[in-house]
Parts: sequence; C-alpha cells; structure tokens
Amino acid sequence: MQMESPTLSDHLLEAMLYTDERTDRYLLKLLADEAMILVREPSLGTIMMTVTDGKGQDFHLGEVLITEAVMEYQKQLFYAWVVGDQPHKALARAAVEAVWEKGPEPLRRRLIRILTRHRQRRMEQQKMEERLLVSSRVEFETMRPW
Repeated sequence: MQMESPTLSDHLLEAMLYTDERTDRYLLKLLADEAMILVREPSLGTIMMTVTDGKGQDFHLGEVLITEAVMEYQKQLFYAWVVGDQPHKALARAAVEAVWEKGPEPLRRRLIRILTRHRQRRMEQQKMEERLLVSSRVEFETMRPW
C-alpha cells in the first residue's frame, strides 16, 4: 500500500501544533473580520491516546487532556481539538481550517505565508536541537578504561 505524500494543508496544520499563544492570538485577530460564529466555547475533555509499540501492536497509553472548539463559517461547522489546556490554539485551529477550506484566496495565501514561515522556523529549531544532541552523544565503545 502506497502512503500519500503530505499536502500543504497537512504541513500548515502541523505548523499550528507548535505555534505559541501570541501567534494563535494573532491568527484569531487576523481572521476576526471573517463572519465566523463561535458555536462552542473552548472546553476541556479527554481522549484515549493509542500508540504503536516497536512490534507494530497498538496499545492504550492512557487519557490525554484536550481542548475542543467548534466554529461555524459559511454554514459549515469546523471542529478542532488540541492537546492540553490551550483554548486560543483550539479556536485558532478551527478558524484556520475554516478559512483554509472556505475562505477567500487572498486570506488563504496570507495564512500560507504565516504558517510556512512558522514551520520553517520550527524545522530550523529542530535541526539545531538535533545537532546539539549529536554533539553530546557518548560512544562508550571508544572510551578508555580507568
């Protein structure tokens, strides 16, 4: 079975996982002029986190706290949830998904620029963290005995 390659929207939504609250608030302010209706205030809930072990077996790790939000845009509901107690992120994610799917092209292009820039900064940060980890790796096989 061939895996589909990630789409631009997948990358943008991934970028939203790492936005800080300032960026989330900025996105909400940017999208405030759109005729969105808050259907459900952000609320806390839990979901069961399922992970796959090294042998490919799924198991339930436990419950995870999430924040959910629902927005209406152009007569369509957009639901989003994020891990943790992050009401602004849940609202921003629902709003971004709504505009991504139904919004005007100029606004979509602006979201692409903002989130692509954010994603690039996140990737650079990850590369730097990886370099720091590699530089601190100890090779026990090459250590001399005392």
